[in-house]
Amino acid sequence: MCDALATLAGHVKLDTSTISSGASLLRGPICGEFQTVDEGDNGSIMGAYLHHDPIALEDFIRSGSAANDNGKHDFARRNIEHRKASKNNTLADIKSRFYIRYPSKVGGHEDKYLRWGNFDDLTHYVALGFSLSNGVENLVKEKDGVFVWSERTVKTFKATKMGGATMKTKKVVLIAYLFEIYYDLLITTKNNVSRSFGLEHFIGAFDTI
Repeated sequence: MCDALATLAGHVKLDTSTISSGASLLRGPICGEFQTVDEGDNGSIMGAYLHHDPIALEDFIRSGSAANDNGKHDFARRNIEHRKASKNNTLADIKSRFYIRYPSKVGGHEDKYLRWGNFDDLTHYVALGFSLSNGVENLVKEKDGVFVWSERTVKTFKATKMGGATMKTKKVVLIAYLFEIYYDLLITTKNNVSRSFGLEHFIGAFDTI
């Protein structure tokens, strides 16, 4: 499903004969098929997003996700969290490779050998997204919906605490993780600064170096 949606959106390279070993399978943002995310433009969308370094690299550098069922953990909110974390200037306290490679210009670490660029210069793009106000019920309903929610999956949801999250939240978070992992697999490993496993809220493991 992700492959079909990404292909329809024009996000993936179609002619595999021109792709060298280890290269990204995603088209670069220069193709014009990716929408940018601003806090007031597409910021309320949830799902998977991408970051791109327009100064140094042609390809995307990471994928991420944001979702819940109350509209308070969307793309805009997640990028605000990223911006805050990028201002940590104590390397020993920075657990994410993303913030080591792309610290903030203001308050971030200054180790030029570890830094690839600055978070402030990155562009935030929509990968695959959805809105709570536009058809999300078709994604989460257990009968005749877009996804098949097996009895085993529903039981796993019920056994997963996630801070008291509702069943709907668990479903939209899992969908967002699915999109994130799909795009992560398409990014070339040499430029990918993310070391997140995906599914963090379900397996309890978060991004480390």
